Amino acid sequence: MSKPKRSTTFTLRVDQDILDALKDEAGRQGVSANVLVNKQLRKYVDWGRFSERYGMISISKNALRRLLRVIPDETLRELATEGGREGPIDIILFVWGEVTMENVIKLLHIFAVYHGMGDLEEHDENGRKRFVFHHDMGPKRSIYIEAFFKSMFKSLFNYSPKFETTHRTVAFTISPSEINVSR
Repeated sequence: MSKPKRSTTFTLRVDQDILDALKDEAGRQGVSANVLVNKQLRKYVDWGRFSERYGMISISKNALRRLLRVIPDETLRELATEGGREGPIDIILFVWGEVTMENVIKLLHIFAVYHGMGDLEEHDENGRKRFVFHHDMGPKRSIYIEAFFKSMFKSLFNYSPKFETTHRTVAFTISPSEINVSR
């Protein structure tokens, strides 16, 4: 998604218990404390500083699975359609200030990395972009993701990507040249 960044040395003071926890977690993950701190700062810069102000909350996968199990499929599609129609434009304007295809693609990556929609693969295929979300949340999550993104592209660009959906994967292809970005 992003180009390699130039690194800079920066010194700061932290509480000893924070440093101890960072070192422990870095050791557990098999990375340096520097890598772990940079990863967390990247998450904050890309999403965390906006998510709280926007009203996002965290929920465990198990709690989400339980919620999804009891919501009828049609209700889930309605909720996702409403969320896809209203949420993305608000987030894009809030974070980047304008709706562009580049910002929509950034949002897709943020949804995957920080919002728990699953692992995302992006492929360029002859001027078309193919996005594949893979998750471990079951068929209801796929129903939600597909309806959400269908609604998002419809409301932002009056565009309907072609979707392929399984119990663990939602894939779709867009043709940026066919999308009218002007709002």
